[in-house]
Amino acid sequence: MFGIEPSFLAAIGLICVFGSAANTPITTIMLGIELFGAEAVPYFVFASLISFIASGKSGIYSAQERKLSKNIFTKVKQDDLSE
Repeated sequence: MFGIEPSFLAAIGLICVFGSAANTPITTIMLGIELFGAEAVPYFVFASLISFIASGKSGIYSAQERKLSKNIFTKVKQDDLSE
């Protein structure tokens, strides 16, 4: 329809799902490069950052601690991050 390979869209989907579940955008970008090659790095970066921002506070790792807020437009106290 748009001239985009379905396998490429599946790769971006995998990156987005893993990125939002794990809350680890750099690892997700590296996973995309390792699995699908370096040709699509800009798409992996964009997909990872969007899914990281949209994923919310929790992830699949219960022991994961956040030091900074995901929202760059508001200031959040350190006490608010521990919720």
